[in-house]
Amino acid sequence: MTYTNHRATGTIQELSTLRAAEFVVKEDPWPEVTVDQYTVPGTLLYRWGLIVKPVDREVNLTSKTRTIKKAVFADAANPADLCVTLTNFRISATKGEDPSTHAPFIWIAMDYLITSHDDHTIEGFPGAEGPLILDLNFKKPDDGIVYYQRVPISVRCDQNNEHAVFFYVERYYLAWFDHWQKMGWGGGGVVEGC
Repeated sequence: MTYTNHRATGTIQELSTLRAAEFVVKEDPWPEVTVDQYTVPGTLLYRWGLIVKPVDREVNLTSKTRTIKKAVFADAANPADLCVTLTNFRISATKGEDPSTHAPFIWIAMDYLITSHDDHTIEGFPGAEGPLILDLNFKKPDDGIVYYQRVPISVRCDQNNEHAVFFYVERYYLAWFDHWQKMGWGGGGVVEGC
């Protein structure tokens, strides 16, 4: 469906219908948060901007990871109509300490494969600016939220199982990491047909 915009100049412009999209988890066979401890070369952490100067030794890290097999942004009016699919969506939070300054950090990273179902996000359209939004709630066992992260997800018409990443470094509020054991999801936005 399209809307017709009659301009004062007499030209006719066809505008695609905008659709509201909502985030829905479809397949979630691994509901646990897994914990790993490992070491990483200090020079690598320096290159990633996580520590202030390179060090020639291994740095201890603790990582917590949660994976969703398949999630979608579906048409809010017709949930069976998919707009965007995210597969193998992995959220990792890795906690460490800068060996030079002893300042702690948490690196939050998400990676996933994204597929467009003939929709894309719009930039600069009044009332529908920007990407889809994924709201991540990091929770305690009793479902209390200990940390919240809002992730922008942009999609193009030609994306088909394309790898995408998002990362963020938290240096101030770190107490939530030890309490995180569950995830909550939400989000949405507006897409336009290709």
